[in-house]
Amino acid sequence: MEFNRELYINKLLNRRNNGKTKLLTGINCVGKSYFLFEIFMNYLLNHGTNRNHIFRIDLMERCSEQFRNAKNLINHIEKKLIDQKDYYVLIDEIQLIDSFDFLLDNCSKLKNADFYVTGSDTHFFTNMSCKKCDVIEIFPLTFKEFIQIYKGKVENHLEEYLLYGGLPSVAFIMEEEMKKEYLKIIYEYTIFNDINKHYKINKLKVMDKLIDALADNIGIKINFTDLCNFINSTKQTITKLSIRTYMKIIRNYFILNQIQTLNIKKMKNAYSPVKYYFTDLGMRNIRSRFDISDKTRLIENLIYNELRTRDYEISTGFFSRHVSYSDGKIKRKHYDIDFVCVKENDLVYIQICPSPDNLKIDTLVRIKDKAKKVVITNEIEPTYKDDNGIVILNLYDFLLNENIFNEL
Repeated sequence: MEFNRELYINKLLNRRNNGKTKLLTGINCVGKSYFLFEIFMNYLLNHGTNRNHIFRIDLMERCSEQFRNAKNLINHIEKKLIDQKDYYVLIDEIQLIDSFDFLLDNCSKLKNADFYVTGSDTHFFTNMSCKKCDVIEIFPLTFKEFIQIYKGKVENHLEEYLLYGGLPSVAFIMEEEMKKEYLKIIYEYTIFNDINKHYKINKLKVMDKLIDALADNIGIKINFTDLCNFINSTKQTITKLSIRTYMKIIRNYFILNQIQTLNIKKMKNAYSPVKYYFTDLGMRNIRSRFDISDKTRLIENLIYNELRTRDYEISTGFFSRHVSYSDGKIKRKHYDIDFVCVKENDLVYIQICPSPDNLKIDTLVRIKDKAKKVVITNEIEPTYKDDNGIVILNLYDFLLNENIFNEL
């Protein structure tokens, strides 16, 4: 059995033959290669594409070493274009090629060849390169995708998802200890092989400590000074500049995501503090020794990841208002919004709490624009709208319906 990753099939089909190389990125072991060489290739074959019009090139294979030279690769493909029908070129691990920009420039000249490539390190791809590509991030399985291989009530599987995350290769492992061991292998391979190989990190223990600190503080506003002080308190030495560099590298490998703090009144990002969320919860938990006691934070991370798969741009928000207190004094009060989500013309404010929280609901009520305002709770109660127009949304309704906000 394989997971249905229709979301990404549709994204590729919407970009098919548009003159741009489609660049699939994502965290290690998220299934980029399998998706490209199995799921997408089988889709093409099952929908009328002749096998002779699909070129499959895995740059990790010994027989493909000659194609790590961009000129050799282009010459090889040109010789294979024997008619005017559409051809599909599928290339895995494109960061192994010697000149990605040269490849991109020449791909666009092959009018009936459509290129699809995978890559794991965003640092390899320059800003100019990415502008020439359609970049599509492959995410770990959403909860809806994850439960495809399970039977029974979906509520029974949430804790496993929160514990081990959504990497497809992990989801198929049945034994808990083997899941943990495999996650450990993925993490160590990413840090000690991929990252250290490309960046020559001098202080891998410091990077480990940094990731551990963020694993314990997902969804909490934090700045580089806080992180620097924490690392130095563990008898390791690091500067804020090094923290900034390490954080960029960690994000380049899709381990963590950073979101800015948005001043809602001005609709402008503040420079600091920021929040961090793990791309995969299993990767977070391997660093926190599988401590999931603070389930609310994990669910917040889960919701953030789900919103990203739905193509929302996400910030954490705040605003201030003058409030009259019982003593007659008027003071300025600070309010926080967990997520401010934007997609096209759709703006959604989201608060997250285990059960409807009057303080969080009151914060949403004080925002006077016409955007959608949602509280996502863990309770298994039907979704409803209160007297103020705030939607109290059941977590499972949110996770299992990617169009829920359009239906509110």
